[in-house]
Amino acid sequence: MESLFDLEILFGLAILTVVFVRRLRFPSIVGFLIAGILASPHALGLVKDTKK
Repeated sequence: MESLFDLEILFGLAILTVVFVRRLRFPSIVGFLIAGILASPHALGLVKDTKK
């Protein structure tokens, strides 16, 4: 169930970053990369480490 919550966080963050970078006229992939970096356990820690 925790992985479903992590996916919701990733999708929500991806939508926000893609909208932001598209307004700056950058490709959408830049927004997806930024979302992945921000959500990672080593940046903001929104998604926990999957290793157990």
